[in-house]
Amino acid sequence: MKIKTLSLTDFRAFPGPAPATFELDSKNLLPYGENGSGKSSLFHALRGFFSPDKPADLVELRNSFSEMGVGSIKVEVGFDDATVPVLNVLVDLFAT
Repeated sequence: MKIKTLSLTDFRAFPGPAPATFELDSKNLLPYGENGSGKSSLFHALRGFFSPDKPADLVELRNSFSEMGVGSIKVEVGFDDATVPVLNVLVDLFAT
């Protein structure tokens, strides 16, 4: 199974409400760019998505300049077998 798409909404360097979507088409990804352009945001999104445990600093992963409400963070990963799991653990944390 390979990653086909990665979509981030209101996550660190990627403010909402429109998601930032990366079309990988099962190819390698090499992020590069200026400081503050979102390279570490991609890493944190994938680490949080594939980690069996909740990251401890979920509140800090929300885009601090966003005007969207708390709980608006969303990470979606689409795979080459057409499944699109969503990281819902972030929304659950803010709902309490």
